[in-house]
Amino acid sequence: MDLSLFPAQAVLRWDLTIRVVLAIGVPVALALILQGSYVNALAIGLTAVMVSLSSLGPDIGSTRWSVVAAVATPVAALVAGVTSQLATGGLLFVFLAYTAFGACAQAGIVAQMAWFPVATFGLLVAVVSTGTPTAGFVAATVVGSAWALLLIIVVPRLVNVPRLPIPLEATAPNTALLRSMLTRPSLRAWGFPLLLGSLSAALLLAADILTGGFRPYWAVFAFASVLGPIASKTRASAGQTVLATVLGLVLAAVLASLGMSALTLILVCFALLLPGALLMLRNGLLSKILLTPLPVIIVALLIDEDLTLVAGYRFGEYVFGALVGVLVAGVAEWLTQHMGEKQEHRDEVPVA
Repeated sequence: MDLSLFPAQAVLRWDLTIRVVLAIGVPVALALILQGSYVNALAIGLTAVMVSLSSLGPDIGSTRWSVVAAVATPVAALVAGVTSQLATGGLLFVFLAYTAFGACAQAGIVAQMAWFPVATFGLLVAVVSTGTPTAGFVAATVVGSAWALLLIIVVPRLVNVPRLPIPLEATAPNTALLRSMLTRPSLRAWGFPLLLGSLSAALLLAADILTGGFRPYWAVFAFASVLGPIASKTRASAGQTVLATVLGLVLAAVLASLGMSALTLILVCFALLLPGALLMLRNGLLSKILLTPLPVIIVALLIDEDLTLVAGYRFGEYVFGALVGVLVAGVAEWLTQHMGEKQEHRDEVPVA
């Protein structure tokens, strides 16, 4: 997409800019002043940033979806941390997260990003978790959600809020459909969500068995994120995802080579997160490039591993997940067409 067509007010949406800066800046500043735990400060800040991103767009900015994200994000962190300790490698979390993602997709809420904080933060916790989350960590995620809600309420009232233009088809989620799926569940309504959750969990289980316990959460995320309505769309999305991952990892390596302190490096990555989120619905390639450094660098810092190793895992898993997504989309499309042709053939058979 031609970036010259991207409206200036989207980049200058000051309410979101201020909220993201305060979301991470205040907890880190307090940790510095009070000499508190940086882990809990980052948990508060990252939770607040993720919940803040749920308010992107004209519809999703309503209070109800911000509350949903504020409740679901710490719950996802807790469930991801606990289930990642299971021998199956967190299958339960992956199944639940992507079944919910499929339900949201069916109701047209994916573009609204109500699922984005839950899946992203949950998977990040699952990747870096080396033990069941402590009470302090869980409390930090709850504080981060409450902090984000306070910023969502207060900041827009203090600044002139230009809105982020979003394609028309992305602004009309069918919440009535989602409500009926929850109150009157049926196999037909839940077929796609359950298929997506099951395939995602199966991908994780297969990798677990073949590698003796390796947990490719990023592969699952890539698999779910590249799926499109038709196989050709999935192939295009997979190609874009792999390219963006390569360029994003190069960007992460450049940032890491500048000799900044760990805290400065994380803050720079958060600064890239904002335009990356704003561009998500306008320029997917650039958005993914800017969003890649943060999780890679945070994982490298938290598990005390070399960035090259973490980046290699990230790239390998994303390629693997994208290829699985292409394969699944192609097979699903072939089966749909094949079954449709069989049905048409039966319909053409004259009745005696």
